[in-house]
Amino acid sequence: MNEVNKAFVVELYEKVIGGGDVALADKLLAPGYIQHNPNVPTGRDGFKTYFAGIHARFRIDVEILNVMAEDDMVAIHVEQRVRSRLFTLTIVAMDRFRIENGRIAEHWDVMSGKSRFDRLMLEFAG
Repeated sequence: MNEVNKAFVVELYEKVIGGGDVALADKLLAPGYIQHNPNVPTGRDGFKTYFAGIHARFRIDVEILNVMAEDDMVAIHVEQRVRSRLFTLTIVAMDRFRIENGRIAEHWDVMSGKSRFDRLMLEFAG
């Protein structure tokens, strides 16, 4: 089961967060999805609206550094390069997801900019 749970999270990162296929969130996220990042609205629809807005303005390249799973929890360490026409922001994140009934039910994260410039930009972005 751990490999299946890891696959859900990797698919979310590669295809939704990185690839921009926001509609795929309907398959991967539970209807009552709980988001603990205060910058992203909780709920599946809130997640979709947030990332649709992000992908309208930016391209995100995702590099998965590590994925670990135990029971219903999956932790993933990623590097995201968020690109606009003017700059690239590199974010390093550690995310934790809870899987329930074959869908991602809950999410926590810790993020930091990779460089001083990236950290400053994240502070301005909120």
